[in-house]
Amino acid sequence: EEEEVRPVMQDRLYGWLRKKHHHGTNSWAKRYFFVDERRGTLSYSKSVSGRKAKPSAVLPLGDITRIELFDEDPCAFVIRCPPIQLTAAAVSVKERKNWVTQLELRMEVWRERQAAKTKVASVCSLADDKSAGGLTDEQSSSASSPVDRAQLSSPASSSDEPGEQRQQQQQHWRR
Repeated sequence: EEEEVRPVMQDRLYGWLRKKHHHGTNSWAKRYFFVDERRGTLSYSKSVSGRKAKPSAVLPLGDITRIELFDEDPCAFVIRCPPIQLTAAAVSVKERKNWVTQLELRMEVWRERQAAKTKVASVCSLADDKSAGGLTDEQSSSASSPVDRAQLSSPASSSDEPGEQRQQQQQHWRR
C-alpha cells in the first residue's frame, strides 16, 4: 500500500506568469502574480514595483470556483472566479502544477475561513436548541415577532398609562 503524499502549502506564492488576453488578438503578456496571505487574495500586475505594480485584478481566493487545465497549452491553467475567467501559463508543466496545487490549497483554507465566519443558523440547529432546553414553542414564536422598543428599553412597568411609561423611560435614560 502506497501512502498518498499530501501537498504542503508553501509560505508564499508569487512569480511571473503569462496571462492570456481574451479580447482582440488572444495574445499573451507577462504579469507578476502574487498571493496576499493576510487578505486571502490573488493579484497580478505589470510590474513588481513602481507605478505599474498596482494590481490589475484582485481575486478573493475563497471566491475562486475552480482551476482547470487549458487544452491549448500544457503549461497553462484557467482560474474561474465569476464573473472573471483568467488564463495564465507558467514556464513549465512542473511550475504549472505547483501554481495550481498551491492555489487550490489556499482556496480550501479561505473557503473554510469564510464558512466559519458566516455560520448561519439553520432550521435544524434551531430545532436542536429548542429540544435541548432552549426555547419553548411560545418563546420561539414570539422570538421571531417584532418587539416594541419601549419593552426593551424601559424597566418593568406596572402602569399602562403612556405618559407614565414615557416618564419612566426618561428617568431610566438619565441614570
